[in-house]
Amino acid sequence: MERELPTGFVDFAVSTGFLAANHWSKASIESFQRSWEEILVQKNNGQAVMLPIFSLLYRMNIEDDAFLVHENFEGASRLRSVHDQSIRILELYPQISEGTNTPKEPARRPVQIGLGLTSSYKHKNINRLSVKLDEHTVAKPKAYRHILYTAGWSVRGAFDEEY
Repeated sequence: MERELPTGFVDFAVSTGFLAANHWSKASIESFQRSWEEILVQKNNGQAVMLPIFSLLYRMNIEDDAFLVHENFEGASRLRSVHDQSIRILELYPQISEGTNTPKEPARRPVQIGLGLTSSYKHKNINRLSVKLDEHTVAKPKAYRHILYTAGWSVRGAFDEEY
């Protein structure tokens, strides 16, 4: 029962059980057709297309639900549930899981300055007290941060279970 992926989106939609795919809005069909063409290009490049197809399937179900609400379509618009549609796609087109997924970005190399020289700069942490002050530099006053007692609060009773 294995078949090649159809070139048209509507043929794919009908083969997966969407009976009313021909009646969806023209803009939706064109959008789905563009997505379908991208999937076909990925497949021709040897990439796995199972995830993009299932993403498209999800969008198709949303479109079909909206179509049913707005158009008062008589009868069933699709034959299967989403789970059954997924199984049907894998039965009809088992080759969609074949292919390789390419990494998004190449591995990073060490930074090199022109002519292949590597940087020798090492970042050093500078202690605030080691900075020399001159007539142009003014140190910010160091805030007193130690609090022994906060007004309105007492330790008495804070850690007892009786209160």
